[in-house]
Amino acid sequence: EHRKGLPLLGHCCVHTRVGCSTYTRTSVVSPPGSSSLGCTATFRSSPAMEALRIAACLCSFVSLLLLIIALASDHWITGSDGSYAGLWNACRIICINYGMDAQDYIHATRFFLFIEMFAGAVSFFGLCASFSRTHLGSMSTKGIAVTASLVAGACSLIAMATFTGVYNERNILENSFGWSFGLGWVSFPLFLIAGGLAYMTASTSTS
Repeated sequence: EHRKGLPLLGHCCVHTRVGCSTYTRTSVVSPPGSSSLGCTATFRSSPAMEALRIAACLCSFVSLLLLIIALASDHWITGSDGSYAGLWNACRIICINYGMDAQDYIHATRFFLFIEMFAGAVSFFGLCASFSRTHLGSMSTKGIAVTASLVAGACSLIAMATFTGVYNERNILENSFGWSFGLGWVSFPLFLIAGGLAYMTASTSTS
């Protein structure tokens, strides 16, 4: 029904069942010039799918937290004399900051870890957003999370492999890898697991 040339505002609901998940889609018809989005969608997922999504969020959050701790701490290398060093400082009695005077492999490790941190943050917030919406603009929230998780995992592998390989070539027998180094490596598989779980929820919802 039309009155005075303007479409009548209204809505319609469509219920579909996909696999074990029941989806409810609500479409809203808005008048020309309205700032409202023309369509919104909400859905109820199966408990198994929700569990996968929660697990993906936890993996993404934990890996991002471990990465930040590893990046900020100074126990990448420890010496038998009580000294320790990281990506920013070398410490014994006092700490000396490298600044931009660090060696090339330190710069490379920093660079890829910062990219990993950014991608990991995108992954985590994309997974959180997937609880309330399916898309951000034209992009799927789950697709964003999957891609960002895999990018974070790849950057983690490059950064940690670079640091490990170069340091092993120059290793002094009295030195060993510290707990910060271990946290950096742990973030790598966790991001891959988060990406895999996010992919499973995305493929389940579209199957």
